[in-house]
Amino acid sequence: MLKVNTATGHTLNDLRDYVDRGNVLSMTPHAGNRRLNELMLPSIGGTPKTVFFNQVVRDILDFPDQLIVDGNRQQLCDSKTPIVTPYASFGSGVLVDEISERFDLGQVRTLPHLIYKSLKKIQGDYFCCADEELFLHDLEFSQRFLTTLVSQNFEDFKVNIFNRLITSEGVMTIDDNIPQNNDTIPTFFDYRQRVFDAIKEGEVVDFPGVQLHNMVSVLAEIVKPLYQRTQSLNFQGDLNDNVLVLSGPSMYRYCSDKYNKAFLES
Repeated sequence: MLKVNTATGHTLNDLRDYVDRGNVLSMTPHAGNRRLNELMLPSIGGTPKTVFFNQVVRDILDFPDQLIVDGNRQQLCDSKTPIVTPYASFGSGVLVDEISERFDLGQVRTLPHLIYKSLKKIQGDYFCCADEELFLHDLEFSQRFLTTLVSQNFEDFKVNIFNRLITSEGVMTIDDNIPQNNDTIPTFFDYRQRVFDAIKEGEVVDFPGVQLHNMVSVLAEIVKPLYQRTQSLNFQGDLNDNVLVLSGPSMYRYCSDKYNKAFLES
């Protein structure tokens, strides 16, 4: 039986022991500036996975619209509209070439490109995009995972799987009229692929798309390692494997009870 719980009080030594026992440890910080705990995660066997679909001016924890070095802040984005990060653009007066040269990043074309290249330089081989890794690197899992959720009786669910519509300007709105069926899945995959191709190449993202409910993305982060071990999404009987997803001060607020009621008890 799959069960989602929240827990506090883990030390770094606890987490290292957890990984040494064969368990999975991950973290999904938003795109933006990095804290020490996020940078330390690979040293104890964990995997940080960057989420790029955070909203720029509303993200008061990771600040994707700012360059922060030694406590000094430089504003990189003029927009006050809460667009998602792949759509953000440099503000007027930002000396992109100077920033690129200062941090030895090579040519930088867009603000998401700068964030991507900066995080990749900081984290090296440990860097990956959560949105990309979860649903594009293993299409067998992602297709099976989403098809399984879509095929369920939606009268039993408390959330819509696909519930976020993103305009060509990058404004995210909740839209419960998005079709909740298999036809939406390839549209979602195609949108994700186009977004990350653009981010990595420094191209402007200016097309609309469909996004998952936040809870579905985090559920996938929990389920995928279990699927990779069992090749099954039917978690019945005793499940001895554990997955620990580290949370910042926000994610834990909508985990546990809400997840179990929305999906796992259905």
